[in-house]
Amino acid sequence: MKSTKCKHQWAVEYFIKESMDEEGNKIVEKVVRVTYSQNWKAYNKAQNEEIELFDELLKDLTENVEEEEQKTGRPRLSINEELFCSIQKVYSQLSSRRAHTLYRNAEEREQIIKAPSYNMVNKFLNREDITPILNHLLIFPSTKRH
Repeated sequence: MKSTKCKHQWAVEYFIKESMDEEGNKIVEKVVRVTYSQNWKAYNKAQNEEIELFDELLKDLTENVEEEEQKTGRPRLSINEELFCSIQKVYSQLSSRRAHTLYRNAEEREQIIKAPSYNMVNKFLNREDITPILNHLLIFPSTKRH
């Protein structure tokens, strides 16, 4: 039976470096693990406010997308709101049905006018004409820095 190292053996090897000198003597050195202090108050604040801040930034980003005027047909959701919800869904890594709660929350916070159905967001993300807009949104913030 072939034996393999367990995680504990790997950990020991990681922190203890063994080598041989020119005379064949074994040299054992303890590798010091460098640690950095953490500003836990700032870290916790950032973690607690991440989604709220993300949604604010996302709203600012998506409202700059130009809307084509609708001349006929049933009223549709604005492209800005569909982009907002689609990006929010992808960022959250939630399933389509679970992400619907995010849309309703955004509606309550008046970030969007009307929460779309979960299926509407999926259809929107599958539209070929949306890819260039999403690419532009990715590039847009980085080109504004000077």
